[in-house]
Amino acid sequence: MEWKEKGNNFFTVGNYGASIQCYSKAIEATKANAADAGNLKLEVLYSNRSAAYVKYGKAKEALEDAEESVRISPTWGKAYGRKGKALFELGRYSESLEAYEEGLAVDKTNPTLRLGMGECRTALENEQKRKEEEAKKKEEEEGEDPLASFFDE
Repeated sequence: MEWKEKGNNFFTVGNYGASIQCYSKAIEATKANAADAGNLKLEVLYSNRSAAYVKYGKAKEALEDAEESVRISPTWGKAYGRKGKALFELGRYSESLEAYEEGLAVDKTNPTLRLGMGECRTALENEQKRKEEEAKKKEEEEGEDPLASFFDE
């Protein structure tokens, strides 16, 4: 069984660490034997490893792999989806939204990209509401006289 297939199997059962190791070996083998790589495409391997990194809680590494996948295949929408997801997990919602938009520019019918955009918009709206609530609370606290309750007794 080849490394990519092993990685896919480990991913399916939730063993993301082993999945990452298998995809890494597939990437190494593909780079070392470019002529013998068969139908393995580096952008797919980086994309798969990016997904595994996200599931494993390593969004920074996921972003690096997603960006490499985009660099190799800038017309493949799925690579932008991986980038968008990694940025989302890093809390970089505006950049995530941009990645999904870039993906839709090259893959207009990709439902995963549209779903990702919706999640980003919701996260951005929630972040804006939270900031407004914090600002309002801070304003209210600053308006209170800290000694007022002392003199009310």
